Amino acid sequence: MVRSLAPARPPSFFTPDREPGFCWLISTRRTWAKNLSHHRKGGGTASIFMADVTQSDQCQAMADEVVSRYGSIDILSNNVGIGSAGTVLDAEESEWDRVLDVNLKSMFLTSKFVIPRMIETCTLGGLIINIASIDGMRANWWPNISYAVSKAGAIAA
Repeated sequence: MVRSLAPARPPSFFTPDREPGFCWLISTRRTWAKNLSHHRKGGGTASIFMADVTQSDQCQAMADEVVSRYGSIDILSNNVGIGSAGTVLDAEESEWDRVLDVNLKSMFLTSKFVIPRMIETCTLGGLIINIASIDGMRANWWPNISYAVSKAGAIAA
């Protein structure tokens, strides 16, 4: 079985014929219905588990529910992200906190609760994919300091 926390995915990897027990966790409200419909039309099995991935209790509940329903979590793809324009001089502290919570803290929390379940249930080991950005390695033309710092943290993880 393959399970992922990613709303975006390489089409060749997440195909219905890849694995009959496939489940896909979606962590964005904008695309879940379209992605679920697309996957089911292709003959796949899919479930939606909604959670605020910046909240520890919701990440734990989500991981517990996946294992309860499907027996294991084999792949975790941390692929959530938001941005906020601003330099160090004009960025609001609340926006800084929100971007780092969504882009970086969520990786910590989902991994914290998924890894023990991978250890307990995966026969072939687990896989964690942390999605970052080139912005975490170099300054971009767009002033987005909180986004760049959060992606640098993802690269360092």
